[in-house]
Amino acid sequence: YLETRGGGTVGKWELRWFRLAGGYLDSFPPDDPDRAYAIGRKPVNEIHNLSLDGDRCRFQFEVGNGVVRLRAKSEAEARAWFSALELAAEHAAPAAARGRTHPATGATGDAEKAEEALFDVLVQVQNLLDLPLEKPGPGSYMVRARWVGNQGNAKSAERVGTPSASGREDCSIKDQIKIVAIAGCHLLVVSIFKRTGRATEDMKL
Repeated sequence: YLETRGGGTVGKWELRWFRLAGGYLDSFPPDDPDRAYAIGRKPVNEIHNLSLDGDRCRFQFEVGNGVVRLRAKSEAEARAWFSALELAAEHAAPAAARGRTHPATGATGDAEKAEEALFDVLVQVQNLLDLPLEKPGPGSYMVRARWVGNQGNAKSAERVGTPSASGREDCSIKDQIKIVAIAGCHLLVVSIFKRTGRATEDMKL
């Protein structure tokens, strides 16, 4: 999730869910679970003058004749989005070059791409709900993510669960997991792990 502001420097900040994929930066309403139709779309190959703002949580870029201003919840998240956009813009061919024949090789602009562009992935973890509650007390939880076929993993912060009204347990993680891109890896495995006071190892749920 990022906040975006229109109307120059005095407009209202509005929360949006953003997706960077397929050569576009798309934005969706924050409460839209399907995210089938974007309410905003910016072609990555038209992004220029990308820069970080002075307050460290904001960044902006120009596309067409307008300026897009974005704000993250933390400096780390802003820098992650900034790096992803910067890398995507570098690998995107300019619109004028698409389908154009290369003067030396005879290849088109789309065929000049020799290898797959790699992008790190941010997994946003919010709340874990309706978890099994075990005595003598609540456990602590974390979320781990890894590429299919790769044993290395990244993990979220560890949080303590709280009893829910249903007699089970909820846990508010509210963290991001950064997965470093690996060539040939396209599918992620995301798993929940629990630790209780009696356990010596994390238990996968």
